[in-house]
Amino acid sequence: MRSSNPPRPVIDFDGGAVVPLAGAGAPEWIPIAAAAALLGCSARTIERHVSAGAIEARALPRAGRRPERLVLQRDVEALLPPAFVAPAIGGGAVPEASAVIRAAEAVREAIAALQRGPAAAASPAREALFVSLAEASELTGLSRVYLAAAIARGELASVRDGRRVRIRRRDLAAL
Repeated sequence: MRSSNPPRPVIDFDGGAVVPLAGAGAPEWIPIAAAAALLGCSARTIERHVSAGAIEARALPRAGRRPERLVLQRDVEALLPPAFVAPAIGGGAVPEASAVIRAAEAVREAIAALQRGPAAAASPAREALFVSLAEASELTGLSRVYLAAAIARGELASVRDGRRVRIRRRDLAAL
């Protein structure tokens, strides 16, 4: 007795290959792992999209194993973000090279100021009279351990503010 079901196609799952479940021109189905790689997310996220109805899914029976879950490739591609298109500068005109160089130099200066520390980038109206142990270490180039030992020996005057140690700038200059 012949079955009315059409024969199943031979499917290669090696590397998340595209699986045609019908003849030419039919939609292509891909494994969930391939869909996750395409979207840059986890397989669980793809399952959530399937549960929400955003992606159509089917189960492909396999002998002696669990059925393979396949998702419709065009539904997965519909979830991809649109391609980025850079906006035109100045109505499509190319900026002058000197303007680009000036902008790059300004960015370099800003980065260098941030690398020197927040105090160098902010340029306060006047300097604080007292500095922390870490700031004193940065200003003098001496280690925090050396400065703490100098305070303990009495060579460097300091003021305690709770647990914090503060040092006068003029005492640092005298050291």
